[in-house]
Amino acid sequence: MLLRQSLIFCLLVLSAGMLHAQHFHDYVHKNVTYYSSGETGGFSQSWVVTQGYNGLMYFGNGAGILEYDGSTWRTISLNSSVRAFYRSGNGVIYAGGDELIGYLKPDPAGKMEYFSLLDSIPEGLRDFVAVLSVFRKEGLMYFIAFKGIYIFKDDRFVKAIRPVTDFRYGFQIRNKIFVRQTGKGLMEVRSDSVILVKGGGFFADKPLYMMTPFGNNRVIFGTSTEGLFTAPLQPLLEEKNPVAEIREFQSPANRFIAKNSLYHGIVLENNDLAIATTLGGVMITDSTGRVKNIYNKNTGLKIVNTSWLHQDYYGNLWVALQNGLAKIEISDPLGYFPGETVIPGLINTCLLKNNRFYVGTMEGLYAMEENPTYISDEKMYRVLRLNDDYNSVMQLKLVNNEIIASTRFGLYAVGEKMMKRISDAEFGFLVYLYKKDPRVMFSTNSNGLVVYERKNGSWKLTGQVQGITYEVRSVAETKDGDIWLNSFQGKIPRLHFNGTNYLLPEIRWYDKEDGLPDVMKMNVEQDFDSLTASGMKGYYSYNGKTGRFSRDTLFPDYINGDTVRYNNYCFYNKNLIYLYTDQGFLKTEFRPGRKSVSKLIYPRGIEGQSFVMYPDTTNHILWYSSDNGLYALNLNELDSEKILFPTVIRQITAGKDSVIFFGVCSDTLSGTFNIPFDKNSVTIQYSCLYYEKSQQNEYRYMLSGLDTAWSAWTTESKVHYPFLPEGTYVFMVKSRNHYNQESEVSSFTLVISPPWFRTWWAYIIYLAGLVVVTMLFIRWYSRRLKKANIRLENTVRQRTSEIENQKNEIELKNIQLQIINKELEKLSIVASETDNAIMIMDASGKFEWINDGFIRLNQYNLETLIKERADNILDYSKSSDVGDYFRQCVNDKKTVIYEAEVARRDGSVFWAQTTLTPVLNAEGRVTKVVAIDSDITRLKEVEREVLKQKAELEKTRDQLEKTNSDLEKMSIVARETDNVVMIMDKDGHYEWINESLKKMYGITPEELYAWKGRSLLSTSYTGEIHAVWKKCITEKKSVTYQALAQKYKGEKFWTQTTLTPILDAEGNVTKVIGIDTDINKIKQAEEKIMSQSKELARSLRELQLKTKMISQSIEYAEKIQKAILHNESHLQEIFPRSFVMLMPRDVVSGDFCWFFRHGNQSVIVAADCTGHGVPGA
Repeated sequence: MLLRQSLIFCLLVLSAGMLHAQHFHDYVHKNVTYYSSGETGGFSQSWVVTQGYNGLMYFGNGAGILEYDGSTWRTISLNSSVRAFYRSGNGVIYAGGDELIGYLKPDPAGKMEYFSLLDSIPEGLRDFVAVLSVFRKEGLMYFIAFKGIYIFKDDRFVKAIRPVTDFRYGFQIRNKIFVRQTGKGLMEVRSDSVILVKGGGFFADKPLYMMTPFGNNRVIFGTSTEGLFTAPLQPLLEEKNPVAEIREFQSPANRFIAKNSLYHGIVLENNDLAIATTLGGVMITDSTGRVKNIYNKNTGLKIVNTSWLHQDYYGNLWVALQNGLAKIEISDPLGYFPGETVIPGLINTCLLKNNRFYVGTMEGLYAMEENPTYISDEKMYRVLRLNDDYNSVMQLKLVNNEIIASTRFGLYAVGEKMMKRISDAEFGFLVYLYKKDPRVMFSTNSNGLVVYERKNGSWKLTGQVQGITYEVRSVAETKDGDIWLNSFQGKIPRLHFNGTNYLLPEIRWYDKEDGLPDVMKMNVEQDFDSLTASGMKGYYSYNGKTGRFSRDTLFPDYINGDTVRYNNYCFYNKNLIYLYTDQGFLKTEFRPGRKSVSKLIYPRGIEGQSFVMYPDTTNHILWYSSDNGLYALNLNELDSEKILFPTVIRQITAGKDSVIFFGVCSDTLSGTFNIPFDKNSVTIQYSCLYYEKSQQNEYRYMLSGLDTAWSAWTTESKVHYPFLPEGTYVFMVKSRNHYNQESEVSSFTLVISPPWFRTWWAYIIYLAGLVVVTMLFIRWYSRRLKKANIRLENTVRQRTSEIENQKNEIELKNIQLQIINKELEKLSIVASETDNAIMIMDASGKFEWINDGFIRLNQYNLETLIKERADNILDYSKSSDVGDYFRQCVNDKKTVIYEAEVARRDGSVFWAQTTLTPVLNAEGRVTKVVAIDSDITRLKEVEREVLKQKAELEKTRDQLEKTNSDLEKMSIVARETDNVVMIMDKDGHYEWINESLKKMYGITPEELYAWKGRSLLSTSYTGEIHAVWKKCITEKKSVTYQALAQKYKGEKFWTQTTLTPILDAEGNVTKVIGIDTDINKIKQAEEKIMSQSKELARSLRELQLKTKMISQSIEYAEKIQKAILHNESHLQEIFPRSFVMLMPRDVVSGDFCWFFRHGNQSVIVAADCTGHGVPGA
């Protein structure tokens, strides 16, 4: 008993030591995807999982076998539970289950189908109940069931080995098969019998669910509730006498198994051990037995009753559940602690110290640490809140090995269980330990920069830095000890301290004139080789020699052709930096003397904005926060080489529903798919067999022969090509995972057959039909020719008779023509000798004949007229009304006369008067029209000259009348106006002055001439009259000027003179009109307004001075009031959970509060003064 207690004590100490040595990043959650029975299409319970050599996942289910390709589920219904798989090398998957023995094999269309082997088993041996395990050894297949081991060769039944009691799960190690027999223990299965392994009796009463090589030449056993055991591997593999030297495997996992019951277990590719339980989910341990994590409801595994584990080619852990299926992405280097459920509030900062992970959020400060009672709690970590009340923690900083927290309600020193206030300065964002003087620490807040000094082992507030009054979020220090802060309205301040006077620095502001980008917000960074400013437009480094910023080219502006935006960064070491961008994590290595190298390492696996990045260089972990929680990126796992994955063609459908391929077998795809033309619409489904974050898998495809380029990347796993033309095509598709790693191209050839009417047999039919049609046509045409010859002979006889009759009629008409010709000879003489142009036309206006006069006048003969101009008068004439004249002549049968311009052949134009005369036949119908043109050009010229002279005379008359009218009006104005009107020649000599000269100046024109002369240049009262006169004459525009004039008796008054030039027809100045206006009253009003404006300005200055004095008095009264009354902090010392709300109407309140503490008694006064407060305050 004492020995047992000592052993338990040692185990507990060992477990505690192992727990303490664990790494906190092992406890992060991994992405868990749950697949319900409604989604998979099967029953709730699944028993077994495997992955085919084709890359697809297969699940033994209560409904049969489920097939999954990362996008689509398919059920192979068997109406029985499948409990065991064996993956054969030829693409066949053997399956066993409840009264079920058989295998999966692709049919000719590539579709996986189930083939049963039950028929080859004698009926008396079919009572095996259920197959639990399937193995292959030396060409034989072994199906291990409750009531026997069934052996097959070439899919034919060979033998059954019956148990004494019953068989349970079997295990295969190398070329040996083992099975547990109830009540007997561990047995080795041979070709015709089973033998007990030496030492195997240990498991006679212990249900054995796991037996697999583990660690360095060891075998690990997993029992239902007794825990884990181990034995050397080599003795078990002895050919004649296998031996199991069993020892207990020391691990805290044994207590977890005893509590939750092990049902299955596997060794992972990294040599960790994964254990499935019926009550507690899945536990992961390393090869030493140290527990690394537990996957249950706390970590995202929805159902904890698990029955099977399988790790796929890419490291994902598939879990068969009592209700559904799950995939745990343990290979994903990214893990997380979910926000709100684990760590409440948006995470602003984090820090690792003494195996504790401190996390500051908008709701408080939390410490995450290993959970010492993780077996009973079934949770590997616990979270402790270090603040009682609400408080936003903005930064955690290790200062002199002490954690300083900058928070919403002050500055705190962080202890193991609580926070101790350093200062109550509100809205703290960060602290910075001054490198030049480590006794000084700067703290930033929404009001600027605060200084603390280290005195007597604690930090004391010194005061606020003057000149910085905005929200400070970043601080950097250069080698000269100057402090730089984030920008304010696009400007970055640089603070230089004289000695130890840290409250009154010299400040210089840098902006776009100093090379900074034109953006409002920029932070300053000091982790780089030189001071760097960062913002939305990238990074800008400061050159101390030039005193300017310049664009830093350390980081790329574009990645994969897209503009990159930087959100956050952290230095991992001096030469390595990780950056959080909108395109994923960017790893940049600095190489001295060479260009930096940047690479996307986790392109599409992150979401949201990063608020903090923190490197754990000891464990090679990059911590960061986002909107969804706290994340850990395992850089060791990230740097590991990724396994290539395939893109498979899952289904090819021709027409609406004709499936011509249904599977992933490459030997089928190596052929050519022939599709008839009536099914030339093709749908192709494909899938990427990479299951980690499979929802982010993307595809590109191209149909060679139709498409000219690859498609864009898309998550759609299907493409449809409607109505493909006949021809040969090659379809190609590839995929990429969320690491942007691309698969190889999968392809197949597609041949669209031509339509039936373009096949070879159709062309033979066309040719035969053409021969038949040709022969029928020849026979028909011969008959037609015979009939045509008979009709032709009859027509010849008929036409001969008609010609005899026409001959007699022609002879008669010749006699009549001779008589007419004699008359025409007489008319011809007239037509040829006259100078008038004569044309004979038919009733439609077409020319039939023209005389020599037409040729002389128009320079056209009949041939050139028709060829170059027109063949009818309607198109030949330039008169727009010729059509109306011609129709009037023909319709009214009367002569019509009109005038029009006519163009000769050489281009010259003349006026002609045309007479149209109709010629009627015996029936009174117009058969011809005779047109005679007479040249009236000279007559027209005389007519135009007469009209022109008449118009000029009328215009002269109108101008004279208007001039006389204007002169009358001006005469009236000049006599009646009070203004002086003067008319002068272009040299300024007076020609006329109106009578108003006497009214305004008290002098007549003659007296003015005798007194000052006859020129404006000599009589004007302005000294600039020559310049004014020159401007008026040269610019030919009106000019106005003012002058202080003098009446004849010496009285002075103000006048305004306007000079207006008068121009002749050529634009030359001939006269100048001057008008003098008395503006003396206007000038007096202007002087009065000026005087009043000066008086108002003086009164305004006096009022501003008085206002300033009153404001200063009120402000001083406020200071006196605040100095006399206690402040709020004094009240909080008396009553910690209290506050004061004092809201003066303006500045100084007529109400006040006062409080005092004497011993155990406290006095609080809230006074309300009568009246309405302080006037003006």
